[in-house]
Amino acid sequence: MDQAEIEARIVELLKLPYEKVVWGSAEDGYAAVVTELPGCMTDGVTAQEALERLDEAMAAWIETQLARGEAIPEAKDRGLVEYSGRFNLRLPKSLHRQLAECAEQEGVSLNQLTMMLVAQGLAGATSGALRPMPRSAERAPLPNGSAPEQDETLVPGTEGVDRALARAE
Repeated sequence: MDQAEIEARIVELLKLPYEKVVWGSAEDGYAAVVTELPGCMTDGVTAQEALERLDEAMAAWIETQLARGEAIPEAKDRGLVEYSGRFNLRLPKSLHRQLAECAEQEGVSLNQLTMMLVAQGLAGATSGALRPMPRSAERAPLPNGSAPEQDETLVPGTEGVDRALARAE
């Protein structure tokens, strides 16, 4: 491919609906990644800046891949995926009991309570809110794929879960 063909291909690929994820805080800055393009990431002082800089990072990432003769992963078309609104969730019996007791105290179904807590967790996750969990908790990878510090795991948006479970105890 000559340079003109590479530039035309970059412009074409930048128009595709790649998933762009931004997280962070005003205090620490923001990171942005393209989930389908491994290693394509950038940062910014604001979420908007990180997102704007992501187009530059994508262009450089795509140019490098094309120059190497590597394939460019396709953007996933998330609009065609249909969800039933149902999924099975396995959890420890003790957590199941706490959730059921909390739902009873609140006068709502277990399903309604769980849906509310998941929605609150997602809202916190998309806002970049993170909080440490106790050392005994399972250590999940951070959003960037790296391992968390040995003494804590960061879990996005779980503030509401703590309040709901504390009421059940």
